[in-house]
This record gives sequence, structure tokens and C-alpha cells, in this order.
Amino acid sequence: MAYARDFSSSRKLLQKSEHSDLAIDANGDDAYVSVDYQSDKGDVFMVNLRTGERTALFSTYVSGSATALHISGKGFNKPGWVVLSTYGDYGGTQWLHKKIFAVQLKASPKIYNLAFHHAVENGYWTEPHASVNRDFTKVLFNSNWNSSSDTDIDAYMIEIPADAVK
Repeated sequence: MAYARDFSSSRKLLQKSEHSDLAIDANGDDAYVSVDYQSDKGDVFMVNLRTGERTALFSTYVSGSATALHISGKGFNKPGWVVLSTYGDYGGTQWLHKKIFAVQLKASPKIYNLAFHHAVENGYWTEPHASVNRDFTKVLFNSNWNSSSDTDIDAYMIEIPADAVK
């Protein structure tokens, strides 16, 4: 649910909220970015909170597969971009599975692969939770790095050149 600044009106963004985050789109508007597992294609999408316009970014149901993901939209100094970390490759591995990537907030977005996280799922805290910094130059993520341990989890940092994501 998104509310007007004075709480005089509200708008439902998704029937059932999944992993999501807020971001700033390329126009400087606030955007809600999430995944809709109830849609036919399991769309990752954004909703412009000012206009209510929903834009599908890409499908997560690729060739009968499915995944789960986390979203980080905190790169406020790089409007129009988010970072996603996916885990799980139900139904076979596809291009988006088990990796961290930057996604442009527009229809038919640019997508830049940043890293494979090598996490082995063993409960919620072993899922990779990538988080981007304000300038979109660093991404932190967690991984148990090819082990099934739910306690031996380390943090890793990806450095992104300032002019790499355009």
C-alpha cells in the first residue's frame, strides 16, 4: 500500500507483497520494485508511486523455471537502477539464477551481471542478500560459498566503477 504524503489517499501496489524495495526511477520519482509470483510470467516489476504506472522489467519464469530473489534500491545517487540477488533454480538453471546483477528501471531494461554468489541454500540466512551503496559503486552480499553451512557465512564486496552502470 502506498499513501499520499498527507495520507488523504492510498494505492494498492500488489495483492501479496514479496521481497521488494523502494528506489528512485530515472525521472526522480519514488518507485516500488518487487516480484509478482502470481503473474503468468513471475514478473519483476516497478510501480511509479506518483503515477501508479506499473512496468514489467523481466520474467522470472524462464523455460518453466522459477527462482526467488532480494532487491536493493538504495543507490539513490544513481537513479533508475536496482541490484537483485537470486537464489534457487527450480526447474533448471537459467540466465538469472544464483547471481547478483544490476537492473535498469525501465521496460526492456539493461541488465549487468555483477557476480555469481556461490551460496548454497540452507534456510533464510543463507540466501544472498545483496545491498548496493548510495553511489552504486559497491555491493555487499553474504554467502556460505559452496558449503551447506547455515552458520559459516561471510560478507563479500563487489566494486563497480563509477561510470560502469549507465
